[in-house]
Amino acid sequence: MAVRCEEFVRNVLPTARSLIARKLLKDRGLTQVKVASILHVSQASISQYLNARRGEKLMTRLANDPEFDQLLDRMVDELMSESLSEERKEEQMCELCALVFRKHVNRAQ
Repeated sequence: MAVRCEEFVRNVLPTARSLIARKLLKDRGLTQVKVASILHVSQASISQYLNARRGEKLMTRLANDPEFDQLLDRMVDELMSESLSEERKEEQMCELCALVFRKHVNRAQ
């Protein structure tokens, strides 16, 4: 039996990273290398996120959710801050998880 955090890491986190990477590249004009550094992943991972090889499972539902998009915008703003703590990053992921499971993930599946 997978617990909620496992489901988040397996199914939601790749989608969130993909959407965050797209915002950082498109809206902030960053390079893939810089985005990879901010998200603590490789540049190859960013490329896979952009080519929908990672995180595509929930992409359509989450990309069209205004509440999710607002949360991602806040996350991107904070990620751009040099002073963002690891604790705050964890809080952001928990917020994201709670929102996604509340609105988009049917745990009975």
